[in-house]
Amino acid sequence: MQAQSNHLYALYATNDQATFATQHEATMAAESQDIAKAGALAEFKSYESKLTELSSKQEVLTNQFVQIMGQSEVDWDAARVALFAFSNSANEMAEHWMIWQKRFLVKHLLMQRPREH
Repeated sequence: MQAQSNHLYALYATNDQATFATQHEATMAAESQDIAKAGALAEFKSYESKLTELSSKQEVLTNQFVQIMGQSEVDWDAARVALFAFSNSANEMAEHWMIWQKRFLVKHLLMQRPREH
């Protein structure tokens, strides 16, 4: 999630579409793999649909931003608004990942704790 934000900010700063396209493809593949790996865990099922939904939303927001940046005359105000929308979505997704990770870790750490007699 942070990597994708970094790539979008780099695109905003440089408007290097080719570099962004390469980085974006790799980042999205890694994100899909992360969701798929986590999806194999029973504890993740209740979070999977929300994270998949947020991932799809981020893809739409990314595409909107890329379209703005790809115009011959970039509308910088629209670019900032699109970048802000993506950042908010990325923060929401990161929050959902953190909640799941904390619950997963607490559950598994408690299961490994020695039992008292």
